[in-house]
Amino acid sequence: MTGKYLGIGALTAISLLGARGLQMLPDQWLSLLGLVPIGLGFRDIVSTLRSRHDKEDRSASSRFLWMSMMLITIANGADNIGVYLPLFAGFTSRQMITAICIFALMTAVWCFLSKRLTGLPLLQKLLTRYKSVLIPLVYILLGFYILFF
Repeated sequence: MTGKYLGIGALTAISLLGARGLQMLPDQWLSLLGLVPIGLGFRDIVSTLRSRHDKEDRSASSRFLWMSMMLITIANGADNIGVYLPLFAGFTSRQMITAICIFALMTAVWCFLSKRLTGLPLLQKLLTRYKSVLIPLVYILLGFYILFF
């Protein structure tokens, strides 16, 4: 769980710094940043279609599990910066603090739930089967939210 927090923290910090810079842009331009998560969603769809049969087994040494988890979180979540940046750019300081608190809380909730749910074979099978659809869908919907709201 330490590695997950460090990874999410690094991604959030980078996004917050970038969002502060983006706040210098006119508000009309910020909504166009919604195209970034939409593009990421479509990129994931194309990537999934291209690599349906390419599966790798990745294992981490238990000695440095927290570091491995942090690096995996950053590597897998680096595209989250493309989602967080436009979202944070439209936030006030109070909204950013609220978002950071929610990220920390939800990271704890997701880590707890994922640990409990890994013992449920049916749920594991469903998530594994449909993750290639769910993740791009969330990106695309978030992008439309940024564009239009």
